[in-house]
Amino acid sequence: MDLGMKDKVAMVTGGSQGIGRAIALGLAREGVRVAICGRTPDILEATAESIESETGVRVLPVIADVMVAADLERFVQATVEEFGTVDIAINNADLITHDVGFFDLRDEDWQEKMDLKLFAPIRLTRLVAPIMQANGWGRIINIGGSSARKVHEVGWAKGATQPGLINLTKRLAWLLGRDGITVNLVEPGIVWTEGHTRTGGKSRAEARSEALAQRAEREGISYEEMDRLALAELVIGRRIESEDVANIVVFMASPLSGAVTGETILVDGGEMPTVRF
Repeated sequence: MDLGMKDKVAMVTGGSQGIGRAIALGLAREGVRVAICGRTPDILEATAESIESETGVRVLPVIADVMVAADLERFVQATVEEFGTVDIAINNADLITHDVGFFDLRDEDWQEKMDLKLFAPIRLTRLVAPIMQANGWGRIINIGGSSARKVHEVGWAKGATQPGLINLTKRLAWLLGRDGITVNLVEPGIVWTEGHTRTGGKSRAEARSEALAQRAEREGISYEEMDRLALAELVIGRRIESEDVANIVVFMASPLSGAVTGETILVDGGEMPTVRF
């Protein structure tokens, strides 16, 4: 299916690996010119070269830390200088943090998560929305997490920040809708992806394995049994991959999604046993 996106311009934060890389690749396959940012030059440039080689579409790599306001400004400026405009903004950047209890979290831990998953989307939207308003068309997609709906003994900073992103998404949708701009939130569940932690270089797969091992120990069962039970919680009966999330994001970034805005779309394999109205 032709999604009608050829020659659009997209920005993807955290676009060098994991879900961000899958989103950038999915957009490029639709003919979208893509700017990606990340903090690790060799990974970022290798990703840009790989996507360009596969799709033949220009990918602009920009070294930037989304928690630094000046870096985001430079990212937008570089994108506009290279491509002339911004049509699509994907607020994806994230870090895998080591889950600890409430009393072990420092103020810096709370602030880091808020800077990353709340202030970065606020700042990027503030920068790109006027460009989209001038064009009369735009797509802003925030990538959140299912921790907004779950209460666990860990994940305190994520759980406190993500509902704010849901509220921000809805309010921006109301603010920008008549300018032809939709704003939506995609919430992945547990995704099996190669994205790395900020410290220690652990992949999401490794971090998930550690979490399962800890959960198995608490419940007094084997790791294998815990893994089987975790998979059984997914209605689709398999792990969620980065591409599963990217496919939804690419559609939401296309002209075909124009009647959907202010929504939170859960991509969790049916894990969440709730009904919302």
